[in-house]
Amino acid sequence: YLFTGLKSNNKQYRIKALDLARNLPGEKLTLQWVKKAGQLADQSKAEVIDMLGERGDKLALPFIRQALTDQNETVRLAAISALPMLGKDYAIPDLLAVMKKGNPAEINAVKTQLLSCSINTLVPSIANELPAMPAQAKTAIMEILASRKSKENVDLVLKESDSQDPAVRLAALTALPDLVSRKDVDKLYDLLRRVKLP
Repeated sequence: YLFTGLKSNNKQYRIKALDLARNLPGEKLTLQWVKKAGQLADQSKAEVIDMLGERGDKLALPFIRQALTDQNETVRLAAISALPMLGKDYAIPDLLAVMKKGNPAEINAVKTQLLSCSINTLVPSIANELPAMPAQAKTAIMEILASRKSKENVDLVLKESDSQDPAVRLAALTALPDLVSRKDVDKLYDLLRRVKLP
């Protein structure tokens, strides 16, 4: 009955079927949903991915990781949201990989997930990746570093204030007030002398 409901053109009917599936326990059922999702149209596939994330069964992890590179953006965005529900620790490398190659919508979706992530390994992970990121991803990462008051990474952000990209320079300047401390006064004076406003 639940699998049949996903074939309906009525979204409310599909959502009702998924609501029921979300609360039915069992690894066998998770694997059945994974198999079924691969046969569905994009919108239905994305809805199943949402449900699998909320089920929290790590057996769905390989399928959801694979969905991060699906040809359809709706499916990819669903996977970005679902992946951290299955475990934030190992979601971070996958989400950062999306940031490196993703489009603006995907980068924003990853940023939303990372901003809500509370694990201790988040800041070192994203800080290490900052220099290699494209411009929009750099602005997102600096926003996250600022939100965490990550003062130990102030030098990384200071370097980005010299970026040739105006948006990156602006993001760095916006983040710095949350990152600097007294010991950084000389660096800030130097920045004021050489900074180019966006």
